Amino acid sequence: MSSVKNKKALGRLAWARIRSEKGRTGLAVFAIILTALMLSAIFTLLFGANQAMENDQFRQVGSTAHGELKNLSNEELNRLQSSPAFEETGLRVIAGLAVNPGLEKVQVEVSYMDDQAAQWSFIKLDRGHLPRAKTKEVAVDEEVLKALGLPTDLGSPIPLDIRLGEKTVRETFTLSGTFPHEDKVLAYQVLIAKDQVSQLLKKANLSPESSLGLGKNQLSVKLSSARHIEKTLQEAIQAAGYQSSQPDQADFIDYGVNWGYTQSKLSQMDDPIVAFGLVFILLAVMACSGLVIYHIFLFSVSDDTRFYGLLKTIGTTPRQLRRLVHLKALFLALAGVLPGLFVGWLVGSLCLPKLLYLIQLDLDFTLVADPLIFLMAFLFTLTTVYLATIGPGRLAAKAAPIEAVKFQDLHLSARRRFQSQPLSAGRLGLTQLRSHRKRLILTALSLALTLWLFTNAVNLSNSFSEEKYLAKIPTDFVIADARLFVPASSHTAPALTDQDIQAIQPFLPQESWGAVYLPSHSASERLPAKDLRRLYKENYGYSDEDLKAYLKDVSTDGQAASPIQLYGMTNFTLQKAQVLEGDLAPLADPEQKAIAAIIRLDDYDQPIEKSHRLRTGDQVQVCLGPPDGARFESYTVCATLALPYSLTARYQFTEGYVLDAAALLKADPSAQVQLLAFDAPEKDQADIEEGLKRLTATTALGYESKAGARADFIRLQKTLSLFVGLIVAVMATITLANYINTVLTGLLVRRREFALLQAVGMTKKQVYQMVVTENILTLGLAIALAFFGLIASNQLITGAVNGAVWFADWQASLVPLLYVLPFFLAIALLLPLFGLNRTQESLMTILKRSN
Repeated sequence: MSSVKNKKALGRLAWARIRSEKGRTGLAVFAIILTALMLSAIFTLLFGANQAMENDQFRQVGSTAHGELKNLSNEELNRLQSSPAFEETGLRVIAGLAVNPGLEKVQVEVSYMDDQAAQWSFIKLDRGHLPRAKTKEVAVDEEVLKALGLPTDLGSPIPLDIRLGEKTVRETFTLSGTFPHEDKVLAYQVLIAKDQVSQLLKKANLSPESSLGLGKNQLSVKLSSARHIEKTLQEAIQAAGYQSSQPDQADFIDYGVNWGYTQSKLSQMDDPIVAFGLVFILLAVMACSGLVIYHIFLFSVSDDTRFYGLLKTIGTTPRQLRRLVHLKALFLALAGVLPGLFVGWLVGSLCLPKLLYLIQLDLDFTLVADPLIFLMAFLFTLTTVYLATIGPGRLAAKAAPIEAVKFQDLHLSARRRFQSQPLSAGRLGLTQLRSHRKRLILTALSLALTLWLFTNAVNLSNSFSEEKYLAKIPTDFVIADARLFVPASSHTAPALTDQDIQAIQPFLPQESWGAVYLPSHSASERLPAKDLRRLYKENYGYSDEDLKAYLKDVSTDGQAASPIQLYGMTNFTLQKAQVLEGDLAPLADPEQKAIAAIIRLDDYDQPIEKSHRLRTGDQVQVCLGPPDGARFESYTVCATLALPYSLTARYQFTEGYVLDAAALLKADPSAQVQLLAFDAPEKDQADIEEGLKRLTATTALGYESKAGARADFIRLQKTLSLFVGLIVAVMATITLANYINTVLTGLLVRRREFALLQAVGMTKKQVYQMVVTENILTLGLAIALAFFGLIASNQLITGAVNGAVWFADWQASLVPLLYVLPFFLAIALLLPLFGLNRTQESLMTILKRSN
């Protein structure tokens, strides 16, 4: 056949061979359908969940734009707006925050937006129009109007108290339009005309250059693709003659990337663990699915050695034999992949709403039959089938012509130690495994791999630690002004009044509570000017222009005054701090004039060393109290510590320090209570929670509780566990399908062997015992390999998981192996009984078909 030009001969031969092997063909098609089904279902769920998560994340960001160029002058705006890298642009100019009574618990932004920016910000007018230029019109979120108790009729006067920096301006506008609030969007919007933004800045005696972003142009952009957003923005900035890497230079342009776009995050792949995890999951599914198909074709080729030997005798080349095996696989793949893709898409579509409901994502979107889902599943399925048939194809190519006339069915060991022992059915099964070591090793390795994956997937779902998650919330309850819990308003949250404290008093236990105080006036420290410059540039990205205000009063000895964040803490709240170095005991001794320096932590509780320049034993000059009586006093740093976020002012722009509450009140008698924190007996927590809900509903107070954080953790755990559960389900399905197909295929290809054994006197029961012995021994070897694999990889997995998820605490367990062991034992015992009955044929029938 080496000289035959027509390749259709191989195709016809492959098709004829498929039709003559109905049993094995059915198993192979079923395995391919299962592979395509699982891949299609996985891609459908991933695409659908990603679409819903992106929609949810866009609402958290507040925009669907790919990115934003920040704080642009008019000249910078004109040059960047015409960049060919941007498909569409939208303009926003921020004026400030609305702080009318009634808006304390929400963040209401006042700004100008053009039509495109408003559309990207989920603003869809249901009445009226956006404010027109040179008018005092305003378009308002309907929830804001409801909170203010104002009419919704167009043309109604809308009085607004607008905070611009440190100043508040009152202005009355005319309602020109309303729009509903989009669920899950954090900020509420009030839109005014662009020229009104300038008027408000003038009224507050502010200019765009001195107002930290107020009145400056914020350019939202959309690109041709969501991939490489950051790189594209950097290139566009550079092409316009600016730079984005040196904040202290005059030509610096700041930018932001919309983190809601999955493509952008995947294209960056900053975290190698995330990249490795995605690739590993995909390869694991392909490997486990491929092993099912591999076993079917391997057994098929092994059983057809005589057939391939006959082809060799008439001149078929090894390359043509390999092509024959691949053509058989291709025909079977084409027969199985299409129904698998369709059924997989249906399964994924039916499971997706349940998935989104459990993780509380938006259900209000339509999942379309994205061609990319089918294309990717189709390509991955064909790739899996092709890779799975490489080995069997090579085996077929090695078939020698002599195999066509050589008789071989049983490969019994003739070792001396068995000669004097009776050959029982169990011993015969063991001998068969020893005679087919390669098949045994491959089968055991494939089962061990799927068991290893299944066990680790179950362990991962049990490794999200509620204790580590709640460790960042050290008290059961924190109560303060509601603005403290709104990110944009936390720095303006007023202290608790005597009336507030009196209202809170009934909820406080006798002992386990404490307070956090703030100075009545801004506190400051004296430090070398060079340290101040380095501190603000490295930690907060200040430019030289920004630093001029801090460096204008440098003393002759090179010292400058810088604002600090100073807390006074009672013993209860101070005990919740994490001491990194030193001792807190000197804080309570007024004679020692001790102070503690605050070191910030990252998400993994690792100290950010550069967040503070001082360490234990250093001296610092601190000034606090009313301006008329304030003076610098020397303190000794007795410790460095990390404060829980919930016990802080929720922002930090400068270095932070902690004093004992009594020491702060002695130096500044007018110091005020920022928040109260307390623990409560578990049996009383539900009642306290209900009482605080009623209290905060009728006052300007707000609170957060460990119970609320626990609910957030449970939601997050459900999300992660559900995705891991999908992986577990896939792995379990693949594992069982792999084993079932391995056993069934072995029974089919060994019909000749079973007939010969019965012809020489073995009963059906003895054949069954032999096969069961082989299955149990193979299963035992697979479990042993999986066990040693789990032990060997445990340390690596522990470091990877605990490093990737800050609240993970890897729990290694072998219990998942016990979960699946009964299923495998049932298959090992029952499937041979079913398979032997269905494949039972006489020796003469088998010999006639072979010849």
